Amino acid sequence: MLDASRYTIRAVWCMIGGDRPAGTVRTRKTGSTFGDWSGGLGWLLLPKHPGTRVRPFVEKATAAVGDKYRLAILLELAQKGRLCCADVQELTGLSQPCCSHHLKLLADSGLITYQREGKFHYYSLNREKFGELSEFFNTLS
Repeated sequence: MLDASRYTIRAVWCMIGGDRPAGTVRTRKTGSTFGDWSGGLGWLLLPKHPGTRVRPFVEKATAAVGDKYRLAILLELAQKGRLCCADVQELTGLSQPCCSHHLKLLADSGLITYQREGKFHYYSLNREKFGELSEFFNTLS
C-alpha cells in the first residue's frame, strides 16, 4: 500500500511537438522535465523530503549563494559591514537594475537585511541566518 503522506502530488502536462521533443513532461510550476509520456494531463508522485524546520531557508540560501556576483556581494558585506546598490555596482560592474535584482534575491533568501536611509537602501549580513546555515552544514559533516 502506498503511504500518501510521504509523497507530493503534482499535476503535469505533456507537450507533443513544438520546440520540445515529443513526450516531454513538464510541471506547471517549474517547467522541469520528467520522464517520457505520450501526452495529455497526468499526475506525478514526488517523494517528500524529510521535514526539518530549516530546510526551506537552506534551499533558498544555497540557491542565492550559487551565483558568482551574489557570492562576491556577500564577501564584500562581510568585510565592509554594509553596502548600498551603488557600492555593489562598483564592485560587480553590473547595471543598477541587475544589482538591485541580485540584492533582492539575497534579501528574499534571508541572508541579508536592508535599512532605508533617505532614498538609499543599505544592506548588511543577517548573521543569525548565517548561523542557521552553518548549523545545517555542520549536520552534514
